[in-house]
Amino acid sequence: MKLRGCIFLSFLLLLQGCSGIFEREPKILQVSGATECGPFDTAATLLVECDLRWQVTLQEGDWVTIEAPAKLKANGNAQLKLGFSHNRSDSERSAVLLIKAGRGTERVTVTQKGMKGFFSQEEFVLRQTAPSLLEFYSPGLWSVGLAEDSDWISLSGRLSGGAGAVSVVVAANDPNENVGSRSGGISVTVCGDSFVLPVMQPQTDALLLDVDAVQINFRAGEFSVPVRSNIEFDIAPSADWIRHLPATRALNESVETFAVDENPDTQSRSASVLFTSKADPSLQAVLTVEQKGGDPILRQTIPGLYGIDDGTIMLGYDGWTMSSRVKKVNGSFEYRLLNSSILTVYKVGGVNPAAEPGTSCTVQIVRQTQDEQSFLGTYAATVLERAEGLIWLKVSDDTYFIVQQL
Repeated sequence: MKLRGCIFLSFLLLLQGCSGIFEREPKILQVSGATECGPFDTAATLLVECDLRWQVTLQEGDWVTIEAPAKLKANGNAQLKLGFSHNRSDSERSAVLLIKAGRGTERVTVTQKGMKGFFSQEEFVLRQTAPSLLEFYSPGLWSVGLAEDSDWISLSGRLSGGAGAVSVVVAANDPNENVGSRSGGISVTVCGDSFVLPVMQPQTDALLLDVDAVQINFRAGEFSVPVRSNIEFDIAPSADWIRHLPATRALNESVETFAVDENPDTQSRSASVLFTSKADPSLQAVLTVEQKGGDPILRQTIPGLYGIDDGTIMLGYDGWTMSSRVKKVNGSFEYRLLNSSILTVYKVGGVNPAAEPGTSCTVQIVRQTQDEQSFLGTYAATVLERAEGLIWLKVSDDTYFIVQQL
């Protein structure tokens, strides 16, 4: 009996050690379903088709959990349900599942994409105020906003929603004509996960004039033009009657001053002043300078009554010059023009000392001699110019007054 028991035990041990010999190949063992998923997917379901009892083990990828079948075993055709978290990294990740049935095995690789390529742009470089697009396909709820210290950025379009395609316009509010670039960010939340996409705007080289043209009278003098820039620049007048007077330049703006010579001609003349970036010669600003011609009467600077006879300018017909200026009780002024040789005075009134060139006015003229005072009349006049304390008045093509303003 003892011998028969020992033989039976040995047979059982041999049978157990050779159990694989009795396992057969499954007639069918195949896995179907999507084995690639997006970074925000949290589940996947595969269909295992098999005619034997099978079991699944996770060989690689601890980011995957097997949620079904229970105890990692199933009979025949069944669903293989997997679970995992969001993949916030840029890189994709893979897991390997081994499904075994009898002497047959099936190796399945499951891949979850990373964030690389999820957004149309992972960082933005905004050039001046040109718009850019943030695009992505959201599998669930999403929202887009500005990160901290990014109020120089504007977002337009739909800024929140559900699953579907997303397109948001990103732009800078101004071209950044300051010194240096600036940075900010776009805050994007997808399926509860938040990301900040960097936004940078380079400095826009700026060379801006507050005006593009100036007009000056024929006299020698100076004029200034405000310049806003964030670069170093050269200044080059196109004519030698304009000379740049160097100034101490502020960091972002300056007032450039120029001296001009008197225009000796009666015709106007023009020239330009070219402002050119030292680093980028293609960046330029041009100022046009027009200097009026000198009207012969405006070259006269002695207050008095002037007449023109065949193009010849005469100081009065008998030497009339201004002798005084009297402020009247009503606040107006009376200008007295005296001819000492005949002891006669013209009293000129109605002139506004603050009148701008081109302004029309009415001049009253009273003639006073030693014996009598007579009203000569009221005449329409035009203010030709105010300069250097003088006012030039045109009464007709051959009659002018120059009165002292101060």
